[in-house]
Amino acid sequence: LKTVYNAQMDRYGRPEERSASHILIKLSPDATQEEVNQAEAQAQKIADEIHSGSKSFDQALEEAKANTSGKLESGDLGVIGKGLLDNPAFENALYALEKAGDVSQPVRMPSGFHLIRLDQIAPAQIKPFEEVRESIAKELRQQQAENRFYEITQTLANLSYEHPDNLEPAAKALDVPVQDSDWFDRQGGEGIAKQPKVIDSAFSEDVLKRGINSEPLELEPGHVVVLRVKEHKEATPRTLEESREEIVKILREQQAREALAKDIEILKKRAIQGEHLQTLAREFSGEFKDTGLVSRDASSVDSTVLATAFRLPQPETGQVALGSVTLANGDQAVLEVFQVTPGQPDTVPENERKALAQQLAYQTGSEQFDGLLNSVRAKTKVVTYNDRL
Repeated sequence: LKTVYNAQMDRYGRPEERSASHILIKLSPDATQEEVNQAEAQAQKIADEIHSGSKSFDQALEEAKANTSGKLESGDLGVIGKGLLDNPAFENALYALEKAGDVSQPVRMPSGFHLIRLDQIAPAQIKPFEEVRESIAKELRQQQAENRFYEITQTLANLSYEHPDNLEPAAKALDVPVQDSDWFDRQGGEGIAKQPKVIDSAFSEDVLKRGINSEPLELEPGHVVVLRVKEHKEATPRTLEESREEIVKILREQQAREALAKDIEILKKRAIQGEHLQTLAREFSGEFKDTGLVSRDASSVDSTVLATAFRLPQPETGQVALGSVTLANGDQAVLEVFQVTPGQPDTVPENERKALAQQLAYQTGSEQFDGLLNSVRAKTKVVTYNDRL
């Protein structure tokens, strides 16, 4: 354990940390160049006063706190570790200061110009061996277990490949029993037969038709199996009596869907003619809900209904936009949109707007590329060599 500790000592250290205070001359994201120049000049003036000794940082800090213009901000920033800030300019300026009490020159950031005072340095420290002894031991045990598991998996893979028609040699070498599953079909069964990998492999050409062992299948970390088909029953048509209950259920569901579709069409026609949805809901034994104004990400409204509502055309004044949609549980919803309030992009944080713009640009680019690719394929003979993919 001590050898590992000495070899990887940098892993068990606490990096240097610094605490700081700041004065911020704030700028709006859409500030003009003149406003930027004025803010920079103000920040430089305060910095010059502090560095010349005519004013202390604490005095400037208090003046900033007392300022009522809303353009100044100040305070204790607490402990700041390296690599924890999104903007490296602030971190670089802070870690460039040599001793507690040093004050930086103005640092430009999206929020404005910062003056940073280094308040305290917590030097890097190495945790003592006894403090990390147990965590090192745990890591070693985990590594040894992973190495052993890898060796076992390799043995399983090799022996099941060398003896493709039998699992006994691998089972004997690994001192584990060959286990049998119950019958299962392509929809799965009990135990490991619930696993999609097991189902796909069991019904694959090699395992089912050729009768050889499967490749090792990792069902979850630390759980690998090799399987082979012990018995196989060919699919046979079910008798009418065996299928009667299922057929009756399907027919009843189909009739119910058709009846519901007719009711929905009648309901929509009457709604278009001016009848209120609340009245119609009572008549058709439905549930009425007035959502009020909701946004695209409202959690109080079914997501399918919400998506449909935002796809409907904007209604004319005094009119409604009518739509319907099938819900996840099979129910039908009829909805009316009678008011649309335009969004306010300025209220969305800049980083979210940028992320959305990038997403839309990527989506548009992908659609354009797919269109170009389809056009080329339509005009050109394309040969795909699947064995080379």
